[in-house]
Amino acid sequence: MEATSAQWRPLHEDNAIDVMAVAISFAEPLPDLLFKKVLELTEPLAFAAGLRSRHLTKGVPIAVSAGTQGFQLAASSIGGRIYNSVEQNVAPGEMPPTKVIEQLQVEQAAIYYRSWKYIPWTHQLSRLVPLFGPTLATLNGVVAVSSLRLEYLDRFIFDGPSTEANPAKLVKRPNVYVAEHIFSASDLWHCHTGSYFAGTASHKQLRQISLDALDQAKGLTPEEGIVRVINMRLAREERFLDPLDPENVLDSTILGKKLDEMHLGLKQDLEALILDEFVARIRLWELRQ
Repeated sequence: MEATSAQWRPLHEDNAIDVMAVAISFAEPLPDLLFKKVLELTEPLAFAAGLRSRHLTKGVPIAVSAGTQGFQLAASSIGGRIYNSVEQNVAPGEMPPTKVIEQLQVEQAAIYYRSWKYIPWTHQLSRLVPLFGPTLATLNGVVAVSSLRLEYLDRFIFDGPSTEANPAKLVKRPNVYVAEHIFSASDLWHCHTGSYFAGTASHKQLRQISLDALDQAKGLTPEEGIVRVINMRLAREERFLDPLDPENVLDSTILGKKLDEMHLGLKQDLEALILDEFVARIRLWELRQ
């Protein structure tokens, strides 16, 4: 059978990023009055940053202590908020006509930021910190932060038959983060790993790497066929185990520094995963600055 020139390609012309996300979780759900204050602080910041499409989220169950009975669920009385930045799809008639490109979600247990549109990291960080900073200042000394997480989802698409979608054409082999069986898998596969790689008694740093081979529709109709995709979800997370440790206080300055360190670590993790030709193709050390 004649060999084809099919190959893996990144999701976009010069990068593979589908979404980037940051999450700050709290050691306990915010009391209602404090949560209302956080919402009041966050809304004008979100609007000023261009996230002007506001949506309410329903109050979700939160864990409350029940003494020796363990934990029970109590419904939160206040819903959260989602603030979106929306843009028109480029192609006329493309469905849906608009898409969310940036999002801030504020809940009683955590605050999340997501971006589906790549911008250089220095600019991204300058947007992130002002959105989180006032909330962190308000919570300081009242409710502790339990974790900080930075995550990327990179996607690579095979432009030929899925039967020829050899991961060895994309993923370095051998690889300390990847199970050997994926290189001989004849069908879909997944490989997830994670471990603490640094830390102290009061805080730990976690690395998570998940690879999933998926078959995805090319378009909106079955007639358009499917393509093989490898999703690479990479995350760095810092978990703060002792809220009384002064080193575990998170303010705007410390937030920016920690996210910068996580971002560098995630670039190193991705470089360790993919072949050098793809490191160059997505301009990993040039664009993700």
